Amino acid sequence: MQDYRIANVPLSERRRGADRGTIVARFDNHDAHEEVRFLFVRIGNLWYFDDASQGGPEGWTLSALLRERP
Repeated sequence: MQDYRIANVPLSERRRGADRGTIVARFDNHDAHEEVRFLFVRIGNLWYFDDASQGGPEGWTLSALLRERP
């Protein structure tokens, strides 16, 4: 499905050590409840986006999707 109707988007932060963190976005898309994790890494004093993922039977990671592209 390529149509989206996003609603109810609470965000939460999870630390995985001093230099790694995850922002978890949970949201409703039409009748489905979904969760996307945005992974960040700290280099020096700056935080950088590292990857994004969604679990479940149709789960994906952004890095794997980009590797599949020609």
